[in-house]
Amino acid sequence: MNTDDESHRRVVVALGGNAIAPRDGDYSAEEQTANMALAAKSIVDLISDGYEPVITHGNGPQVGNLLLKNELSASFVPAMPLDWCVAQTQATIGFTLVTEIESELQRRSVSRQVASVITRVEVDPRDSSFNSPVKPIGRPRYDGTRRLVPSPPPIEILDIPVIESLLNLDVVVVACGGGGIPMVREDGNLRGVEAVVDKDLCTALLAERIAAKRMVIVTDVDGVKADYKTDDEELIRYISAEDLEERFQNGEFAAGSMAPKVRSVLQFIDATGGTAAIGALNDVNAVVQGVAGTQIHPNE
Repeated sequence: MNTDDESHRRVVVALGGNAIAPRDGDYSAEEQTANMALAAKSIVDLISDGYEPVITHGNGPQVGNLLLKNELSASFVPAMPLDWCVAQTQATIGFTLVTEIESELQRRSVSRQVASVITRVEVDPRDSSFNSPVKPIGRPRYDGTRRLVPSPPPIEILDIPVIESLLNLDVVVVACGGGGIPMVREDGNLRGVEAVVDKDLCTALLAERIAAKRMVIVTDVDGVKADYKTDDEELIRYISAEDLEERFQNGEFAAGSMAPKVRSVLQFIDATGGTAAIGALNDVNAVVQGVAGTQIHPNE
């Protein structure tokens, strides 16, 4: 993809939480900041190439760490609810990304404003995931199990008017961090709930709402694999939404990792007729431009 196609200039780029805090890393602030600085350089490269990137990000590892700290300090300070943990990590990652993008813009003498929007997302309080949590977050426990939490799909992005206003002012926006802070309506009022919203599904909804025609998910692998973790494993370079849907329905993708990403790009393409891609953090620009990662196109 390139900016000769005007409809693809606005691109929503989703940075995975594991791309910021890799599974084999030390989860330190220094490591995460360094990874966000790397992402910032790629984002500014996109700006320099004429793209209009809108950034979302995951926060699974970071929320998992906060929940662990809740447990370890419970006898000293009150534990914070899950929606508060989502908000805290959204703000931490958001301000760091903004700072790193600003620094890179300044280094290149590019004049652009950058802002992070603390984003709330409405979910259905009757969603089945509240009774049967299946979303793993955080690092594995000592026995190898993962913490499972409710993960209802997003109904609406409550702060979309603010995001659109900033985009109309040519601001580089970071939004919908960690899938947004989950909120429910009760008697006309909003309140936060103990859940997390899938970042990629929220990214797809954001891209649809801001009329983007290009969505890219950046993670810690180089794309979607056929025959994953077998001797025949192979990167899928180009695939139609129809073929990807068939593989998805056949259960080829793991529920806790690639399946949500595939589901979200299929949702985005179905809603917009746009194109999508999944690839690695160190290949962001090539993935956006269509020459790396897995490229997904509408059915012909």
